Amino acid sequence: MRIMPQGGAGPARERRAVSGATSGSTFRLPEGPQTPPRPTGLAGTASLASLGTLMAVQGALDDKERRRAGLDRGREALDGLDRLRLAILEGRQDGGSIDALRGLLRRERTDTGDAGLERLLDDIDLRAEVELAKLERDAGKR
Repeated sequence: MRIMPQGGAGPARERRAVSGATSGSTFRLPEGPQTPPRPTGLAGTASLASLGTLMAVQGALDDKERRRAGLDRGREALDGLDRLRLAILEGRQDGGSIDALRGLLRRERTDTGDAGLERLLDDIDLRAEVELAKLERDAGKR
């Protein structure tokens, strides 16, 4: 319906058919139940490929997580050595730092998959063991 300027309502003017369009034809959906198209053989292959991709991504995440765990362990050991150094410089015995460092060295270290990081962690662990041994030696002299 079309609203007329005088306030009245009347039938809307029909538009002329665009050339090439047939008047009187309407859009209709096919009647009856529709069955979805059946998957082709490629769909199964695609799902296997995506499964392989997913597993590869998980493996990459595992590598990153192992590396991150190694980095966290190294930072924790360096922080423990720092606390120990400060305690020695201040002339006090910090049993908590010593015990924490010993506990860290007792924990099993997981392989990070990075040879350079592994060598660095070995060096940090060795330095911590040397410092703890020196403290034990000095404690035995007293």
